[in-house]
Amino acid sequence: MKKKILILALAILIITVGAVVYFAIQQKKDEGLKEDKHEYFLTSKSSKLESIDIESIIEYEDHYVLGVHYPVTENEEINKIINEFVQEHINKFKADAKEFFEGSPPPGGFSSWKYELNIDYNVNRPSKDFVCFKFNINIFTGGGGIQFIETFSFNLETGKELTLKDVFEEKSDYLNLISELSIKQLTEKLFDSGKVEKTPFAEDWVKDGADPTEENFRNFSLKDNSIIFYFEKYQVVAGAFGQQQVEIPFDHLREVLKIEITRNQIESEKPAEVILPEKPLNVEVGGAKIIALTFDDGPHPKNTPLILEELKKRNAVATFFVVGNRVQYYPEVLAQIIAEGNEIGNHTWSHKQLTTLSPEGIKKQVNDTQEAVKAAVGITPKIFRTPYGEISDLITQNVGLPIILWSVDTEDWKNKDSEVIVAHIITETDNGEIVLQHDLYLWSVEAVGPALDDLISKGYKFVTVSQLLGFIDNPTDAIPGEVFRFR
Repeated sequence: MKKKILILALAILIITVGAVVYFAIQQKKDEGLKEDKHEYFLTSKSSKLESIDIESIIEYEDHYVLGVHYPVTENEEINKIINEFVQEHINKFKADAKEFFEGSPPPGGFSSWKYELNIDYNVNRPSKDFVCFKFNINIFTGGGGIQFIETFSFNLETGKELTLKDVFEEKSDYLNLISELSIKQLTEKLFDSGKVEKTPFAEDWVKDGADPTEENFRNFSLKDNSIIFYFEKYQVVAGAFGQQQVEIPFDHLREVLKIEITRNQIESEKPAEVILPEKPLNVEVGGAKIIALTFDDGPHPKNTPLILEELKKRNAVATFFVVGNRVQYYPEVLAQIIAEGNEIGNHTWSHKQLTTLSPEGIKKQVNDTQEAVKAAVGITPKIFRTPYGEISDLITQNVGLPIILWSVDTEDWKNKDSEVIVAHIITETDNGEIVLQHDLYLWSVEAVGPALDDLISKGYKFVTVSQLLGFIDNPTDAIPGEVFRFR
């Protein structure tokens, strides 16, 4: 009998231990499943951007603003050409602005005018050895402004700038062929589609703008299997229809194309996997005084990680309002921002002055940035900040997100001294404030640690904008188009 009881007890013990082990394993599996909910795929830097970075110059002055973005390669000859091109536009713009504002005031006075220069660009990479940049230059001096295009194509190894004669066999009849194919495409796009009324005058306009001259086809960009020609506003059609372009497959140009341009294709990179939190970190603040630090115009490959390091050391978080055209270059920086409990906000695609844009233009600046951030880290920003802090009814009605301004402006674009910035932050900041800085500037980075230490010693805690304003706990408070400056 005792033997039977012993056997029964042993069996119960085995079953109990087995159950414990089973549930422990199941719990581990469940935990693994829960962790899976936090996984996003980080899109690695596009292969077309390999060995290319972006530089941004953003300036704020009383009578003008400028947001200029341009590529930096590993070839100094290419960089020299691009830098000279960019600087030439900046110098001319500033000289024109100076001349205007030193003259007689326009109707309504100078306060109603603000000149703007905005330069953005697109990249095409037909192969590892070649890269093409299409610059979009926008100058606002009142009225509708001026828009034009400038393209550059380079051999990345030698630094040589490519012309049409480098792309096509010089002794061939390539100009007549690309003119004929371009006119055919433009006719289909403009007239056959019904977009433009087909009149003798309109047809002649297309033919004149696409006449077989090198000047008409000087703006081009190579892709892996085609070439794009860009036509300036008014070149082939009325300005109301904007700039036009045609894309001609290489298969239609084999007889005149130089073969070496299409060799050495590049392969797309595989995305890397990163673990990101499911939602922004909600800092435990208790009854502490809270502040939201914000950084605009990044991400920056060196400065932003340095800021993140200073925040992490002190269990602090911040909000980074990113410019969309920079996101595609530094997706790993965005991943670090989110992974460490910080928040990403939308700061437009190219830091354009939104008051000069149509509703469609405003939406494109916002939506392109939303898509870029989502491609990088799998989420979209829930808050927005206007470039230069400008607000109008047109802006509030079209951005589709809560608009976050600030209550403390460090003016770090002007105060290029970290000690001045620290002093400004600690003397001007109070409970519920939103502080504006920029992560493009090293002196702003140097101010972060000392400012945090001083305010933490005074009982402050640092949170994201969404936590400061209560958007995490009460999402309905995040009203699209509503302007917020502090809690």
